[in-house]
Amino acid sequence: MSKKILLIAIIFIAVAFLIFIGYFYGYPLYQKWQIQRQGEKFLEEYTKPYKEDIYGGVTPEETWNMFLEALRKGDVELAAKYFEVREQDKKLEWLRRVKSDGLLDDMIGDLTVSPLHLSSDTDEIAEYTISDKDKKIIVAATFIKNNFTNIWKISSL
Repeated sequence: MSKKILLIAIIFIAVAFLIFIGYFYGYPLYQKWQIQRQGEKFLEEYTKPYKEDIYGGVTPEETWNMFLEALRKGDVELAAKYFEVREQDKKLEWLRRVKSDGLLDDMIGDLTVSPLHLSSDTDEIAEYTISDKDKKIIVAATFIKNNFTNIWKISSL
C-alpha cells in the first residue's frame, strides 16, 4: 500500500509541476497572443471604412468634378463623401451650414472660377490651387489617395 501511496504522490507532484510549468511559460504566450489579436481587431475596425469607401475618382481631378457636381445638385451629403473618410462628418456639418446660410452658390462660384492647377504631386498626395483672374490663389485643395480602394479623396479645402 505504501508503494501505491508513493506512486500517487509522485503522479500528483508531476501533474502539479507540469501545470506550474504550463502556466509559467504558457500564460505569457497567451497574453501575447491576446494582445496581438486585439491589435489585429483594432486595425481591422479602423481600416474597414477605408476599405468600403467607394466615393471618389481614379484621379484627383475626377474626384473634384464629382464633388462639384454634387454641390451643383445641392446634395451636400454626397459632396461630403468625397472628403477623407475620417473627416466626412465634420465636412458634412460644414456643407450643411454653408447651404443653410444660402452660400452654396457663392461657394460653387469660388470653386469654379478657374480650373484646378496642380502645384504638387506624389503617388499618394496631390495639391491643387484655384486662382482668380489676377492670379491670386483663392482656393487650395489637397487630395489623398485611399490605398485600399485606389480612389482619391479631398483631404483639405
